[in-house]
Amino acid sequence: MGFIGKIIQVLKRKIKVDLGGGNILTADYYLPPGEDSKPLKIDNIGLMPTQRKGGLLVVGFIDLQNEPKSEDGEKRFYSRQSDGQEVAEIYLKKTGEIILKNNNLELNCSSDGSIKGSNSNGYFELKSNGKFDINGIIFSEHVHGGVQSGTELTGLPQ
Repeated sequence: MGFIGKIIQVLKRKIKVDLGGGNILTADYYLPPGEDSKPLKIDNIGLMPTQRKGGLLVVGFIDLQNEPKSEDGEKRFYSRQSDGQEVAEIYLKKTGEIILKNNNLELNCSSDGSIKGSNSNGYFELKSNGKFDINGIIFSEHVHGGVQSGTELTGLPQ
């Protein structure tokens, strides 16, 4: 039988947990190799007893503030500020699309090989046909009229 507890303190590989009614315990937690994530004190955790007398093992962290977004077969990683607010994510979708996002940029890599990005300054797209579009200007098709050859420079794109 397992337990749900409230995180009181996160230590190196242990977590102080409140199981309710003043029942404070310390539980061990381990992450898969290559994963480095610390829970926030606002999270709850799932616990299982171990064979060691009174021992508890953390089996999962529960983010009660942010609703899950992933669907069957998808994987989503996200980071949070200490108040729990999401600030960055990597989302691997079942369509083959990959989304990278933070407060300033969203980058979408679609399954057809195109890449789209946007921020407050505009957008860009590297299309699957190799054409590169920035804010509506396709660079392989963009020309400037009235330009003389030599060392003179053109103006900025309009």
